[in-house]
Amino acid sequence: MEHVNDASFLRTCGISLTAILVVHWTRSWVSRRTRARELSKLGAAKLSQRNLMRKEQRAAQPPAVELSDHVRDKILHMSATELLDAISSGALSSVDVTTSYVDRAREAGEELNTNCEERFAEALADAALCDKERAEGNLRGRLHGLPISVKDQFHQKGCDSTMGMQVRCFHPADEDGLLVGALRAEGAIPFCRTNTPQCLMVPESQNNVWGRSSNPYDLTRGVGGSSGGEAGLIAANGSPLGLGTDIGGSIRIPAQFCGIVGFKPTTKRISSMGIAVPRKNDESGQHAVVGAAGPMGTTVQDMQLIMEIWCGSKVWAADPEVAPIPWERCDFSVAPSGGAERKMTFGYFTNDKFFDTAPACARAVEEAVVALKKDGHTVVPFDFDFFDACVNYVALMSADGSLRCFKEGLEGEDLHEMYSFMNWMACTPAFIRSPLVKLMQLVGKRRLAALVGCAAKKDAYQLWDQVIVQKRVTRAVLKKWQEAGIDAVICPANGSTAIPHGMSTKLNQACSYTFVWNSLNFPAGVVPFTHVRENECEYASVFNDPITKDAAAALRGSAGLPVGVQVVTPPWKDELCLSAMHAVECGRRHFESGEMTNVNKWISADTGLLKGK
Repeated sequence: MEHVNDASFLRTCGISLTAILVVHWTRSWVSRRTRARELSKLGAAKLSQRNLMRKEQRAAQPPAVELSDHVRDKILHMSATELLDAISSGALSSVDVTTSYVDRAREAGEELNTNCEERFAEALADAALCDKERAEGNLRGRLHGLPISVKDQFHQKGCDSTMGMQVRCFHPADEDGLLVGALRAEGAIPFCRTNTPQCLMVPESQNNVWGRSSNPYDLTRGVGGSSGGEAGLIAANGSPLGLGTDIGGSIRIPAQFCGIVGFKPTTKRISSMGIAVPRKNDESGQHAVVGAAGPMGTTVQDMQLIMEIWCGSKVWAADPEVAPIPWERCDFSVAPSGGAERKMTFGYFTNDKFFDTAPACARAVEEAVVALKKDGHTVVPFDFDFFDACVNYVALMSADGSLRCFKEGLEGEDLHEMYSFMNWMACTPAFIRSPLVKLMQLVGKRRLAALVGCAAKKDAYQLWDQVIVQKRVTRAVLKKWQEAGIDAVICPANGSTAIPHGMSTKLNQACSYTFVWNSLNFPAGVVPFTHVRENECEYASVFNDPITKDAAAALRGSAGLPVGVQVVTPPWKDELCLSAMHAVECGRRHFESGEMTNVNKWISADTGLLKGK
């Protein structure tokens, strides 16, 4: 009888425990869903606020100046440097310039969805004040009266820094962050904030607040990420100069996809103060790979406008962690032949051994080599196997395990589906991961096996071990660099051109050409060079895995898309990097005939889209 009672007691305990667990799980699930709905409403309210402001501004009084289509078109096709010269000489007013870009940015924002918060009325008022101050002989600084766009990550007075995260809506900054403030003090006019991916870590600018940004060359394709909205707006001539950030190619990938210039400086050359991070409490303890803010625009010379201000004493005074190295102005003079006056020695490669490049991406580098040689530069091969370096980057960035820091930073919002492949790699249980990796190796899926194997959560020792690998690779690359006697390396800007919407899930691995330089902390920039030809829309790779299949699908129908060349120099050689980028920019003229090589020539000021698209 006692045994029966014991069994009955145990059965009752089991049922009770199960019921408790079910109730607890149900309450937890309901709580999470309730929180997710609350955040969804918050994001929807933020989008509605922007759209309502658009309608109100359209219904407001007409612009302060009426510009002819010819004048407006001329303004929109000028570089930031040319605009500043024109404003300074009196040929144009700041109101002329700002009005033109406000109108254009509004068109691009509505058609391409590149914009987040639009500060158009505020910018036009500030432009009028800049003109008044100029007439009185009072100039704020080197950027007096120039409108600029800002990635939705930089703190700006009166604006949210959402980074595509619902929880960050309706938390406006009380004042400008350090970098935005430094530019505003020099007379810049921030007039538009631009879209990003949720959490900033995929090459496609889409999120649950602002939606998806489209490429002006092809509306079915993305603008890249994470500074994608910025690149799309600049490519559509909706902004003369913009601010981005880059921790894995977030400036350079969009520059490649949209056919603009972008530059990632050496970390610690630029302050990170006043820049939001997609982590809980806006704080990150991840310092193995550190991002950097950088400029984006239409010419290499325009990059210097931002760099010389950000590398100034006012920024050093506010942030003692920044290296107090003054910016040495680059010589962008051009020889009578049209090439860069300064002669340099370049190394080059077209394949990093981790992601085989698309045909047009390889051709862009090969043509740049020819162009540089024609202009009197020395160019030699730079053959290095970056496979382990690319895997090491993924290992470092996944050390928290299960994308924990992103998920905590979202504070209840679901992780966007763009992260599904990354999330699967990070969340695979250890008892499955090990045999799965071995199986992948047995069937010849070397790259996929390496990615799955390295994406596990790491303890302190394992993380430090990966940092050792990072340092070894850095030393090996620098040694190779010195042995080759080169100033800079040119290589593909990405393994692919702009990808169709929704395909960033696996094709973030095509960004190996950019994220390896983040891990090594080399300054790097992208210069638009050519466009995809009709016979370059097929893809082949030595890797037989799902990533290759997606890459092949992404290249179909890619004719006409822009293709850039990436330029890289050793750490702290930022000025040298811009000089090398200028040499590549000058060399582009050798291949311009009959090709769409300058994005600005192919923009229709009437429709807000690129001609022929």
